[in-house]
Amino acid sequence: MIDINKIDKKDIYDMQDLGEGFIIFKNKNGCFLGVLCHDELAYVHEIDSLAYKTIARSSGGRKKK
Repeated sequence: MIDINKIDKKDIYDMQDLGEGFIIFKNKNGCFLGVLCHDELAYVHEIDSLAYKTIARSSGGRKKK
């Protein structure tokens, strides 16, 4: 499991909202699937770039800024 406190929010880019409290995002360390609780990251799991691309394409996710 990834330590949420070690993820620097300034380094996050290409974040997509998948709905139902799930997001995917990238940072300098890789690609991640995250679970939000009250708009804060509650859980983060690292995924590979192929999984990231597949989820991004198939989900119709909405980019968050």
